[in-house]
Amino acid sequence: TLVERAAHWLARDAGIVLTTISGPHREEQADVFAASRGGDETTVIECKQSRADFLADLDKPHRAVDALALGNRRLYYTVAGLVKPEEVPDPWGLVYLTPSGNKTVKYARCVESNRKAEYGLLWTALYQIQRGYRPWRLP
Repeated sequence: TLVERAAHWLARDAGIVLTTISGPHREEQADVFAASRGGDETTVIECKQSRADFLADLDKPHRAVDALALGNRRLYYTVAGLVKPEEVPDPWGLVYLTPSGNKTVKYARCVESNRKAEYGLLWTALYQIQRGYRPWRLP
């Protein structure tokens, strides 16, 4: 799936990679959330399989204010050509899944993130792990 491919791609450099997870207050559900090994940088990937899904995502409240959203770096991940780089709002980036691998077509700008929501998401993951659920899927 796109989520698994995106998670695998981020896992090369990240310390923690979680898939399809939201925090205790459901502020935002990330398809893929990653934290750097030092924990100082976080990345969110939203995987989009249709244009309708992408367009609906643009209207979410936490997309309008950087400080409300997860991730210092935010990326859309789609099959090549589904979304055009000029359609992706700043500070978001765009990565295409192509037959030859991943291709970054618009780089994300690093911005402030909602650290409280990120901590909540990580605590949710720890709680799930304690209960025997694995909030990650890597091939």
